[in-house]
Amino acid sequence: MHPDMRTITREVLLAFWKVHILHHAGEKGVVGQWMLQELRRHGYDISPGTLYPLLQRMERNGWLRAVVDPGAGPRGRKMYFLTGKGRDVLAFLRDRVEELEGVGRMPDTVPAIRIQDVTVRFQGKTILARFSLDVGRGEKVVLSGESGIGKSTLLRCLLGFVIPQEGRIFISGEPLTADTVWRLRRLIAYVPQEPDLGDGLLREWLEKPFSYRGNAHLKENLKRIPEFLERFSLSPELLDKETGSLSGGEKQRVAMITAILLGRKIFLLDEPTSALDEKNGRRVLETFRTIPDATILVISHDPLWLELADRTVELGRGGKNGG
Repeated sequence: MHPDMRTITREVLLAFWKVHILHHAGEKGVVGQWMLQELRRHGYDISPGTLYPLLQRMERNGWLRAVVDPGAGPRGRKMYFLTGKGRDVLAFLRDRVEELEGVGRMPDTVPAIRIQDVTVRFQGKTILARFSLDVGRGEKVVLSGESGIGKSTLLRCLLGFVIPQEGRIFISGEPLTADTVWRLRRLIAYVPQEPDLGDGLLREWLEKPFSYRGNAHLKENLKRIPEFLERFSLSPELLDKETGSLSGGEKQRVAMITAILLGRKIFLLDEPTSALDEKNGRRVLETFRTIPDATILVISHDPLWLELADRTVELGRGGKNGG
């Protein structure tokens, strides 16, 4: 268990509960009352009002098969057994549960992004010099500064694509290292200024991230594609077009739709509305406004983003914190 239960997100707790339930259902079947005692024995403060609806939902999802024991009173009682589908879910959750515990919700004082004295040099030229920045959970920050001053490099550092010569980076309180980078990237949605959508149909490009094991549980979100196409003023006919035929503005909006559907809570956006007119740019902003607890670090010269931002941070000459 995590040392402080109060810092664990609902998602993490549910993952732990489900692992316990599915594991025992696969071994010998479980009864609700016994499962309640078992979870409490492991330190989970779970009530019957939470457990029983969870068992029923897992049954409806096809993860558990319920058998009623008529000898256990006039109403009988349900014993739950693991199904083939439940076995697949258990395997998936077991892979993720350690990851979820490690990057579970941190106390409010821990920022979503922490950059400490980061220095980056390329071929003898200093791009960033002891740059520091904290972005709180749910905070919206615009990163400003002259073109070519290192703003995009900073975003690439947060993704682990560029390794600083000095300084440290933390994502949700966990240091970004060679050992954690792949896991922490799953918390982040990155939209570059010129998204590369590769070749093939747009529909295939949108569906591809959800075919990966780490995103398979989000496949239902694909049903929301028509909703977001409409929100972003994009025609459904684009789905059957080659990605190479899309305009720059269309590519930007499609990349943002994917970022949102992947359910990430930290968004790194590099000039995301640079190819959009004011009307479509405003639609993008209104959509991000509706995402609860989204942390956004955006590079933009578009004054529209100032409406959404909690503050603006300037990157000065030499890659230092601006005044």
